[in-house]
Amino acid sequence: MFSRSGLSVAAVAGLGLMAATSFASVRETVVGDAYDLDSGEYLYSEHHQCMPDNSFCDVLYRDEQGELIARKQVDYSQNMQSPSLQMEDFRLTRQFQLQPRPDPELVVDAGFDNYVRLRWDDLQDGGTVAFPFLVMGRDKPIDMRAKRVEGEQCKPGEMCLEVGLDSWLLGMLVDPIALTYEKESRRLLRFRGISNLPGEGGEKQFVDIRYRYSDQ
Repeated sequence: MFSRSGLSVAAVAGLGLMAATSFASVRETVVGDAYDLDSGEYLYSEHHQCMPDNSFCDVLYRDEQGELIARKQVDYSQNMQSPSLQMEDFRLTRQFQLQPRPDPELVVDAGFDNYVRLRWDDLQDGGTVAFPFLVMGRDKPIDMRAKRVEGEQCKPGEMCLEVGLDSWLLGMLVDPIALTYEKESRRLLRFRGISNLPGEGGEKQFVDIRYRYSDQ
């Protein structure tokens, strides 16, 4: 089920460049703490270490004891909404790679965060945005949609989004993803939905991730 297609030569070179870059030029910009969506149990943390221009990011996943359990490297140098990436899960001894298709509308994995900022005004004005979405674990993009939602959990100064399948029938069978952004900075504060990191047995995890930034 998982895509095994190799990264392009440029993408591999880019990821290698980041690994070879001195630590001084890499900065930890974001930490996300993930909790089980139902029980609230702490599951893991994700540490985003990015180049100053955010063209490459190294995401380290750590368990409650701080042990490294997975790593994802993301190359945004060619396209901010459609990056190349590779991920290794050390618990399951599996490695996956993903190379996006040449589709200017395509949104790939972590590139969705940048896509939200590109379409910020449309979402802020209450419009529904539709896009093909490619994630680790699928060979073909999924038709998705995002829209702004209101509610008690959406505080003043925040923009809350609901992201789901762009099909009313399938959308009834799959719970949407809930995202919370800070309006002023346009940064992601909270993610609620299915994780891109499986559980220790390879099972799906539904998580509540809360993000904090290095300059806060």
